[in-house]
Amino acid sequence: MRSTLPWLFGLALLTACGGDDGTAASGADTEDATGTGGSMTSDGGPSGTTDPDDSAGDDDPATTGPPPPPPPSVCGDGMMEDLEECDDGNQVSGDGCEIDCTVTFDSSIWQVTAGGQAGIQDVGHGVVVDGAGNIIAVGYVSDAVANPDMWIRKLDPDGNEIWTTQLDPSGGGDDRAYAVAVDGADNIYVTGEIDTAPALSDLWVGQLTPDGTLGWSDTVDGAGADSDGGRGIAADDSGNVYVTGFVKVGTNDNDIFVGRWNAGGAAAWTDTIAGPGGLDDRGRGIALDSAGDVVVGGFVANAAFNRDVWLRKYDADGNEQWTQTWDSLRGLDDAGFSVAIAPDDTIGIAGTTPVIATNQDAWLGKYAADGSLVWFKQFGAASFLNDHGLGVTSDADGNFVVAGYKSNSNTDRDIWMRKYDAGGNVIWTQSIAGAGLVADEAQGIAGDAAGNYIAIGEIRAGNDNDGDVWIGKFAPR
Repeated sequence: MRSTLPWLFGLALLTACGGDDGTAASGADTEDATGTGGSMTSDGGPSGTTDPDDSAGDDDPATTGPPPPPPPSVCGDGMMEDLEECDDGNQVSGDGCEIDCTVTFDSSIWQVTAGGQAGIQDVGHGVVVDGAGNIIAVGYVSDAVANPDMWIRKLDPDGNEIWTTQLDPSGGGDDRAYAVAVDGADNIYVTGEIDTAPALSDLWVGQLTPDGTLGWSDTVDGAGADSDGGRGIAADDSGNVYVTGFVKVGTNDNDIFVGRWNAGGAAAWTDTIAGPGGLDDRGRGIALDSAGDVVVGGFVANAAFNRDVWLRKYDADGNEQWTQTWDSLRGLDDAGFSVAIAPDDTIGIAGTTPVIATNQDAWLGKYAADGSLVWFKQFGAASFLNDHGLGVTSDADGNFVVAGYKSNSNTDRDIWMRKYDAGGNVIWTQSIAGAGLVADEAQGIAGDAAGNYIAIGEIRAGNDNDGDVWIGKFAPR
């Protein structure tokens, strides 16, 4: 059943006079450790440079050290300052720049929530649009404490529920869905993890028919027989499905996992990738280009326990075409969380990059089809707070939209989305605050044929741990 949320709207547009093109604009991924500037390295390649088109602002900042504390902001003095999205020199509301120096922008078409019966954290992680324009959303909900189930819902284009199914493959354990894809026949593919024993899990992949009936499923158990999980999934029109995630191979040692299953559910090939430090390496996003090649993104950790953005292209048979890693000039903790491919086969990877050792900005890198870095952008909210890009999608014009969260304080973060054109210029930014003013975040985003965007994540109505799955549809603008 559809429910509208009038109390949710705290949406704002960061225009070209602030955000990426001004002096400044501006929590961690619930699964991963926390991780400005930038250098790009490729296997056997030289270091890259910062984007020459942005010498100031929160994109590509100076790399000589952590930025100084920002000056205090004075709304209405006509000067763009930290956290201000506009400043027209007055305190008049309704003239395009509000009295709190924000530009109100609302492209929301509808928003809905869903939650389990236990009254604890329920989260949406993956979303996709099928050939009929219906939306398939996945995540997990809990009807009993310590027993989350995979949650899969199909909605029509207006946000009305068509069907919902909850899967409990472990039979009472901890089962979570993280990503979803559809094939040319609108069959649905889901990946995540299922419990095998307390604190242990296997990577899980399954197919559902368009009416939500489970067809086939398979699991992957890493060499360490420990905690393994699927985090990204893609499918071609013929029903071949590609999954990325991680498998545990030793103490504090995860390897990236990539695999393909054929349409009938038989494993065709797998690959595992160990990072340079023998530590926590994970695949997080996967997408197919127009040639059927497979692009996988995530992160690898080095011996200093810092992560680097990792990106690899395979052909459909699992042969590596190229691999890139990206490390900011500060050499701290960078990570990729999601991958999307534009119609011209350029690649967007969203993630995080550090401001200082313990704080991150949201980050978006654009790569050419041959793996060369085209540009990168970053966004930081309030100084020295965490901001993450957790999902990314592309539209028919080659624009990229990043979804994640921005932090307002150490305890309050908002759902955050930013649209970039093909050249890396900001088109719009929106943020959404739950009534609880605590941990709200988008985990994934997808586009439909009309150019609308559907985001998914978690929103909280109170100052507690009772998060609900949140799904919103937004006009392209």
